[in-house]
Amino acid sequence: MLTASAPPLPCPSSASWARSSCPYPSPESRFFFTLDALIALGCSAILHGFCFLDPVWLPRWSIGPGRISYGLYVYHLMVITLVADLLGRFSYHFYWLFVFLLALPITMLAAKLSYMFLESPFLRLKRRFEILRTRPV
Repeated sequence: MLTASAPPLPCPSSASWARSSCPYPSPESRFFFTLDALIALGCSAILHGFCFLDPVWLPRWSIGPGRISYGLYVYHLMVITLVADLLGRFSYHFYWLFVFLLALPITMLAAKLSYMFLESPFLRLKRRFEILRTRPV
């Protein structure tokens, strides 16, 4: 004889999602799942770059982040830390989502400004000191 059971109650969301025994994913774990998917997408883009495919196959929007990638690498931790400290004074459920949504555009802006005002002048200066190899006569 089959009996109908009541649907399970939703588990409360807690900041310690890793220690929770709740069978349902918390909002924080869904965020990290999404973040993992974005990291996988970035890794596939890097792998695509190492395959030496013609740049015609790349979408135009993907070239800009490639130019500022060093700035993204340099500034991301500083910006995430600053945003997390600023938002750390508040307590709410989607804390890391707000940190991510605020830190990403600030990091991209810092990387773009760094590329424009620091990296580009040095790249232009590099051309003055290049050694041009010529064939012997």
